[in-house]
Amino acid sequence: MKKLLILIYALLITHPAYAINAPSQYPKELQELGVYIDSTLDKAQNISDNNEDFCSTQSAFAFNIMEMRQKGVDYSDIYHLMNINNKSDLTTKGMDKLDSYKGVFEEAYDYPVYESKEDKGTATTFYMTYKNHQCLLSL
Repeated sequence: MKKLLILIYALLITHPAYAINAPSQYPKELQELGVYIDSTLDKAQNISDNNEDFCSTQSAFAFNIMEMRQKGVDYSDIYHLMNINNKSDLTTKGMDKLDSYKGVFEEAYDYPVYESKEDKGTATTFYMTYKNHQCLLSL
């Protein structure tokens, strides 16, 4: 957990969006993510390190999916790759894991592809942090 929080903070500090609370010049969706992150930050920091692996994996997946979304990778291409992966791991654990990832995938593709490089980076970083907080607070 601490490793992931350090990674998140490093991304937020080095990223052009210097504050978690997204300024009003950002698109509405990013402002909403910033408000959620800001409101859950203290609670997420106090979660036990025992949950680090599960939430880190899910957060990294969210980061990768949003990054692909912001690069304009087509939904059907990613969905096809996920179905191939689904067929390669037919265990119950593998199927459950993929089902939870499909939710992240579908949610990420509800966000628009932003024009500016700054907004694209902010979307990716904020979405990863948002999913990490959601995961930690659900445990």
